[in-house]
Amino acid sequence: MRSKTEILQEHFNVQTFNEAFPTYLKELASFPMPLSSWTKLQLPYEASSHPRIPSFDEIDRAMKEDRLKGGASSDVCKVGTCVVKMSYNPIILQEAEDLLFLQANSQVRTPTVYAVFARETKPSPAYYMVTEFIEGEMLTSKKWLSLSDKARTKICSKLCEQLRLLRSIPSEGYYGRVHNQGWNPNSLPLRSNGKEM
Repeated sequence: MRSKTEILQEHFNVQTFNEAFPTYLKELASFPMPLSSWTKLQLPYEASSHPRIPSFDEIDRAMKEDRLKGGASSDVCKVGTCVVKMSYNPIILQEAEDLLFLQANSQVRTPTVYAVFARETKPSPAYYMVTEFIEGEMLTSKKWLSLSDKARTKICSKLCEQLRLLRSIPSEGYYGRVHNQGWNPNSLPLRSNGKEM
């Protein structure tokens, strides 16, 4: 079996994933794919019952004032009783579609998806997913270490139950995503948590 380094050398003429990544992004940008390559979810999506969906002005303000998370792939904020996740990467649409599938076909606990939509921005559209806000504490490693064995056991038991429910969803008879779809067309098959093979 060839190593990751050998594959990177052959395809990108580099030694590491970090060296190949800019070339990979440039190639992706030169071949934009239609949303139908990403998802069967039709935009805009709006649940039949939901609280008021925040406006773009409210979302923009909350991204500055009440941001829950920010990162390379998405930003998350709280607006009223909703959580809004925004990304320029259409993979967020697959996440929304997966959550909607789980809500309809399982008892796995997920935040309710209220709306999914796009906003035209330059150089590419921004995609938004609006879900319910679930109260709770972030389970950081510091928090985990501060918990008693009894509390850790209870958390692990609850996680195990959710994984059991997830695994109990009957197969749709293929290897891929929900609704007989393939994996993310822009997945990074050579990536392994930044570690080299």
